[in-house]
Amino acid sequence: MAVPGPVTSALSVGCHVLLREEDALLVTRTEEVVEAIGRIGADLAPPLPMPSRPTDGLSAELLAVYEALPARAPRHAEQLITDAGVPLHRVRAALPLLELRDLVSCGPEGWRRTVDRTSGSGCGGT
Repeated sequence: MAVPGPVTSALSVGCHVLLREEDALLVTRTEEVVEAIGRIGADLAPPLPMPSRPTDGLSAELLAVYEALPARAPRHAEQLITDAGVPLHRVRAALPLLELRDLVSCGPEGWRRTVDRTSGSGCGGT
């Protein structure tokens, strides 16, 4: 590619030689450069796959409740309100929604994070 300059300018000599002898592509506008080489980033390299986490897309409240659950110990909804910073009625609403996403399950000891991503058996009143 070469951008032409005035024929009277010493700075334009190289461009003119390329255009005359080397089959260089003449460009005069940014759009012509983009047409020739593509958009930087989009056309020159394929997009990299973004890793996704099971918690991606959760609302701030659902994420707070999920993160308030310890990784290895079950908890009842009443035990999560302080760590989650969410009122009890909202914690109780959030836990079943997290269960539908296979992020938590409920057993006799309470709610726990789901390790194997299988649905829990459901949890009655808490």
